[in-house]
Amino acid sequence: MKRGLILALVLFFGMVAVASAGPVDVGNTSQQGSVLIFPKIDVSGGRDTIISISNGNNVPVFIECYWVDSNQNWQDFMFELTANQPIAFSALYGISGDTVPVTVPPFPACDSPVGELKCWAVDNGGANQINFNFLTGSAKVIDYDYFTAYEYNAWTFDARTGTTGAAVGTGGLITLDGVNFDACPQYFLGNFFATGADYGFFKTTDLTLVPCKQDVRQDRVPTYTKAKFDIWNENEVEYSGAYQCFKCWFENYLCKISDKFTFCSLHTAAARFRTTGIASTVCNFGTAASPVYAKATPLIGLLVEELDFSYGKIADTAKGCQIAKTASTGFGAGIDTTGFIAWDPLAAPVSAKKPSK
Repeated sequence: MKRGLILALVLFFGMVAVASAGPVDVGNTSQQGSVLIFPKIDVSGGRDTIISISNGNNVPVFIECYWVDSNQNWQDFMFELTANQPIAFSALYGISGDTVPVTVPPFPACDSPVGELKCWAVDNGGANQINFNFLTGSAKVIDYDYFTAYEYNAWTFDARTGTTGAAVGTGGLITLDGVNFDACPQYFLGNFFATGADYGFFKTTDLTLVPCKQDVRQDRVPTYTKAKFDIWNENEVEYSGAYQCFKCWFENYLCKISDKFTFCSLHTAAARFRTTGIASTVCNFGTAASPVYAKATPLIGLLVEELDFSYGKIADTAKGCQIAKTASTGFGAGIDTTGFIAWDPLAAPVSAKKPSK
């Protein structure tokens, strides 16, 4: 009997140890990795976004990046990080290469001043994405007109095959499938305060969503989807029926998406939501003759809370606008293995040697 009990305890604690030692296979904002996604870049009037990227290894690495605006116009660039090197650059101005041996173009804001940044480790020819789980990144969005700023960590994805420096998968296709790279979360979750709630300084919440299926090739296929929201208030009451159709990138206030995010509907100040991208024939981005319907995709994103410090006070004009902002990258739940980033790798160099006759 004692022997059976001991064996049962050994098996139980063995299973607990295996479960607790299991690898993290979903992208998040608190790890080093090979792929970095910055969901929100903002260079609209009076604003700038400062990007910081660091190499945590004692060997150099090349980084391929894509600025992508809200209309999916993009600008790619590549630079080298030396051993243990951190680097910072402005989205508004880039880096000219005068102060550091790196040149970064500014965010292409001609068509839209907001969007995202994607970066990943590549080989020195830029032909393949590689295993290099030593990259970290963060973004500081600075509003010079309102004298406020907020910071967030990039969503980071580990390479899961090969050794450091080895190519992962097919060059030009980063599969966020939990096999080659970390998967995307199935759901994007966020806590928020209902707009209109009498809760201290909180004013409203801005949401940014980025699909985990993105094509930034020259001959790209845009990602069209419909974000489906489930919302819970403090009394555990669930609200459904909030949706948002969008192409490639989305940003707006929660209360502009649906009145279900307001205090008038929720009846409590604190609330939470869960969202994912679903297929839908309601969201038609084409024409009646040539429809282009929304497709299912996991989502990642960013929440920015606006705070009004003049709430309940007489505004002090000498101090300027009394608005502040704070950011949260939200949370992920579940695992979705269908995500990817498709990009145009550099072609292998061609020999100048004349062919033999």
